[in-house]
Amino acid sequence: MFAHPDGREYWLQVVDCRVYESWRGADRRGGGNTAIRADDDDARAHARAKVKDLFRRGFVEGAAEPGLAFDLAADVVAAFHADLDAAGRRRHDYQPVAGRPHVCAHRNASVAEWLVTSDDRRRGVALRSSVARAALPEDQRQAMATALLDVLALERAAIFADDRTPVRTIELTAPIGRFTRLVVLAPVVENATTCRDVNIADHTLGRSIYRAFPAFACEVTARDSVAIAEARCRGTGAIPWSRWDRTPHPVFDLAYVKRPGAAPVFLVHAPTELPRRLGAPALAKLREAEVRVRNYRGDVRTFVRGDAPDLAELRAWLGDG
Repeated sequence: MFAHPDGREYWLQVVDCRVYESWRGADRRGGGNTAIRADDDDARAHARAKVKDLFRRGFVEGAAEPGLAFDLAADVVAAFHADLDAAGRRRHDYQPVAGRPHVCAHRNASVAEWLVTSDDRRRGVALRSSVARAALPEDQRQAMATALLDVLALERAAIFADDRTPVRTIELTAPIGRFTRLVVLAPVVENATTCRDVNIADHTLGRSIYRAFPAFACEVTARDSVAIAEARCRGTGAIPWSRWDRTPHPVFDLAYVKRPGAAPVFLVHAPTELPRRLGAPALAKLREAEVRVRNYRGDVRTFVRGDAPDLAELRAWLGDG
């Protein structure tokens, strides 16, 4: 915790590759932010820079306070059941599924959810399907869920044995719907919380819950870091992974290189941005020396000012189609 003589307060915590910060002004109003960095070392460097800036602005370091904490011994089902809405109802009312040991399910008007747990219920893999406005009939969604739960039952021990690999891809022996693989995000990527108030977030489950979803081969890669995996699966332009009637959402990583020969820094972009980023009008106005695009195979193409790529062919190269 850091305090300023004028009454402002600031809190900072580093957890793995995330930097959590919150603040409160002299008027007692405040806010917060979470920055996810490339890796743990980068997060610590980012936090050190924040602290240096605080000292420059007149803040002084105060007493350490308890921060976000993970309870790896917590019963994950009980933890979800303790998460209540304003009316006192469970947000995730997971109940055992008949005939499926270690599987609980919950459903409301928006989503159907399943939780595959370890024998001691200290770990869980969450699976979700959108229900509202879904194009797939109920019987098809249920058939897909049955097949996906069968895969998770077979892979359960291997998944729980590895909580550090950010992205695990499991090739399906036969397609499930249109999907050819099952993606499993590590707990450090899922970073599960049960409290909706970002200022008092409950991270009890933050390192206990994995996320599984059916996917196309072109959507994620096993080489993705925590930061890249989160960018692919969270926020604006991310894979709509709970939609089981969706079309492919291919990897579309771009690096704008200012000088020829400079090392590229690839950032995740939504594939819907392809025309705006790589269409002829955009490349005619390119300010950088070049722009490079990378697909899920790790293949890279380079474009310079004035290029006019065939966008349909480029979509196919990305894997969309």
